[in-house]
Amino acid sequence: MLKHDKADYHDLNDLSLAIRRRTYCPVTSTAPQREKAMSQAIETELCQLRRTVKILAVVVCALCIPVLIAATKAPPKEIIAHTIRVVDDKGVTRAVLAGSVPDPIINGKSLPRMGQAAGLIIYDQKGNERGGYLTSLSDEGLLTLDGAHGGEVFKVVANPDAGASLFLPHANGALVALTTYRGQPELQMVEKDGRALITLPADAPPIP
Repeated sequence: MLKHDKADYHDLNDLSLAIRRRTYCPVTSTAPQREKAMSQAIETELCQLRRTVKILAVVVCALCIPVLIAATKAPPKEIIAHTIRVVDDKGVTRAVLAGSVPDPIINGKSLPRMGQAAGLIIYDQKGNERGGYLTSLSDEGLLTLDGAHGGEVFKVVANPDAGASLFLPHANGALVALTTYRGQPELQMVEKDGRALITLPADAPPIP
């Protein structure tokens, strides 16, 4: 068995203590520096986040201010336009309000209108003209309803100087007409073959 004196133990203890100090002291000395670096990084991120939030707040305010101003404004009392076209969710024209209405659309085809007119035209879901409320160049007021394949089935004509007329035509030629155009009440009912079923007064000429 090897023998060691007390001096040897003191030397070994000193050596062990020195090794422990050299091994652990650097770790304990760098820990506060790492914590400080992490704190600085977090603070930098927070500052950048605050700046971003401020920028976003300014942008939102800039976008909202015009909307708020527009909302507080009174609606316009008058709209001036040559043509206003109303379409449905599929983009099909369902109404046109115009100073000069377009040519009629019948079965998907544009056909020439008999005369220039201004007013409101309505259309069905296929885009075919189905009626209108118009004034003509001759100053007549017209209210019409059309069948799905063209042709009037209801028509009121207001003459500028001589009363009004009501027409209820059928596609097969049958007709009911009521007028005060000639200064007196007149009624005519016509069969589909053109024969007069009722004419009042009896000597009244055909209603124009």
